[in-house]
Amino acid sequence: MKAVVFVSVFLVLLLLSAVPSYSESIDSISSSVRTPEELAGWLSQNIDYEFTFGSNSPNTIQDILDSKKGNCEDFALLVSEGLNRLEIENKIIVLKARGIPFSHAVCVWKNNDGTYSFTSNAELYNTKEKRVEDAMAKCFPEYDKILNYSEVRIAWRR
Repeated sequence: MKAVVFVSVFLVLLLLSAVPSYSESIDSISSSVRTPEELAGWLSQNIDYEFTFGSNSPNTIQDILDSKKGNCEDFALLVSEGLNRLEIENKIIVLKARGIPFSHAVCVWKNNDGTYSFTSNAELYNTKEKRVEDAMAKCFPEYDKILNYSEVRIAWRR
């Protein structure tokens, strides 16, 4: 009986070790992505958008990569980390919708020409605007308030 259990456990472990892991790490992604455009392209092909109303607890980057899905905040976190690894200074901001209790997180950065670009989920926007406020107003006219992500995170924890 012990031999049968041992062989069964051995076969299960052998089969599990033979199953390839499809989870990526941020290190493997950042080694193959060289520009914000490539990062947005990778995200659109590999991470599915999942709308969550009122979510205020982001996943870890590895959780997002493992599940292959995320909300706007998760996408902003992934983009921010990817841009950090490309040594592109960036900031996550939260846009507050006018008149309804809804917000949207985006990752924004300043290009070499002084204009701002940002991602909204996996969509890349090159705005040609020289101020963050103008870039957001151009693409999100229904939002009337821009909040700093770190301030929002502190408020959500209360």
